[in-house]
Amino acid sequence: MASELLTEEQIEISGFGGIRERVLVMDPRQFGHYVREECWPGFGACVYLANAWFLPGGSTGLHSHEQIDIVSVMTRGELHHQGSIGDGEVLQAGQVQLQRSGAKGFRHNEQNPGADYPAMVQIWLLPQSHEGEACYQVIELKSGLTCVYGGEMFAASTRVDVLQLAAGDEWTLEDDALGYVFRGTAISANGQRLQRGDLFRLSGQSLSLTAESGFALVMIREA
Repeated sequence: MASELLTEEQIEISGFGGIRERVLVMDPRQFGHYVREECWPGFGACVYLANAWFLPGGSTGLHSHEQIDIVSVMTRGELHHQGSIGDGEVLQAGQVQLQRSGAKGFRHNEQNPGADYPAMVQIWLLPQSHEGEACYQVIELKSGLTCVYGGEMFAASTRVDVLQLAAGDEWTLEDDALGYVFRGTAISANGQRLQRGDLFRLSGQSLSLTAESGFALVMIREA
């Protein structure tokens, strides 16, 4: 059973520019006194997590980031990327965009050129090192577990994975993790239901899940 649970109904819709979002994690290390009362603090190097969607024709506007790495899991639709790294790339559902700030940071603008409502889960992480060049990568998600930050990719104090299960698939999550469900529902061994929009924290225990439908979550763990 998840030690703690935060549901999307507990979070007000906010946003900026052409984006609407529910922000579930805001860490004082990054946001100071601007942290919203309903948000959870960070976990490991993770200082921000939001479920965001773009209005038709909307964009973030070109802006800068320094000393932060950004993982964006595309959950619906298509976005066009503009920026100092990866300029001209197109990001689609089933892909993950990784932008690492390196020593000098980066500028970016994510744009929705269409009339639909593309969506993403976005995570900010404090990098283990501020050295090297800023870099851009697109990662294709696969069934089961896909590492999208840290792990064997590069040295990081925190690892981020995306788990995708088909209906009936089973999986056991390790202890001490933060998880956000962005698709479907699953049932734990003791009958707890996790569903789209749920943020949960595990502490000192594991969690065995059986997917009721196509199920996907982002999992954040210490490396």
